[in-house]
Amino acid sequence: MTDTGPLTKRGRRARRLVLLLCIIALGFGLRAVSLVRHQLPAADGAATTLEVAAHLNDGRGYTTNREWLFFDEDRGFPIPEGNRQPLLPLLVSLLFRVTGPSHTAAQWLVLCFGLLLIPMVYLLGRRLFGVRSGLLAALFTAISPAQIWFG
Repeated sequence: MTDTGPLTKRGRRARRLVLLLCIIALGFGLRAVSLVRHQLPAADGAATTLEVAAHLNDGRGYTTNREWLFFDEDRGFPIPEGNRQPLLPLLVSLLFRVTGPSHTAAQWLVLCFGLLLIPMVYLLGRRLFGVRSGLLAALFTAISPAQIWFG
């Protein structure tokens, strides 16, 4: 059976890919602007992640000197950190081995994960609700203030 519509199946697929790439580019642009304008950690979670990553590289393990909140005083000695998910500090510590300790490098890593979320949301939305829903979900993920600010 041949497709007699204005766009062939291949053409529709190419158009969807171009739209998705434009949405990802928009997400990158918004996140990059946020990264350049807000160079300090957004919350105590970012500061703790950086500290745990540095401790991992120094051989002190998954520890931190901080209390639960960013503004609490430094304890002066490391204690085990049980309030954070372990994967991000581990990835940041591996990145620090290549780049050296750098908040900017950690921000770029998180930016990359945030960008990877956009096509994943598209694929999930497309599978569950169709192509238009997938593209809209990807667009909303790309422009979501929480996603831009935190990842």
